[in-house]
Amino acid sequence: MSRQRFQATVEAGERGRVFITLPFDPRQVWGPSRRFYVRGTLAGSSFSASLGARGGRFFMPLNKDLQDRTGATVGKVVHVQMEPERAEEPELPGDIAAALKGSPAAMALFDGLTPFYRNQWIAWITEAKRKDTRAGRLREAMEQLAAGIKQRS
Repeated sequence: MSRQRFQATVEAGERGRVFITLPFDPRQVWGPSRRFYVRGTLAGSSFSASLGARGGRFFMPLNKDLQDRTGATVGKVVHVQMEPERAEEPELPGDIAAALKGSPAAMALFDGLTPFYRNQWIAWITEAKRKDTRAGRLREAMEQLAAGIKQRS
């Protein structure tokens, strides 16, 4: 995957949000993705973030910590190096894999989830201390996934 190097002007958005607009379309440079996670440097300081999109343009929000570390104030031009960062795919325990195989509807939804949402489901099931609690959570998860619920509330 290619690292992108560019300069961007720090911009202000609604409700005090601060961001930079990317001068390229990550879909064309890195290929299609539901969500782009990136890492790199901004004004020499490292970051790890996700990109947003609005009106066909991609942007990266600058959190307060990154703003403070880089002195990135609205109107400042900053040098950026950025490359895609793949979210870590969660390891699927055997009982969860077996339950998903037994429920095609649950598997279809689970396979389409981002690693973030998959991790939420896996953690909720595996953090159970007792076997019967884990089994109950696994059944409930399969029911909710089969019903189209993507996020564990």
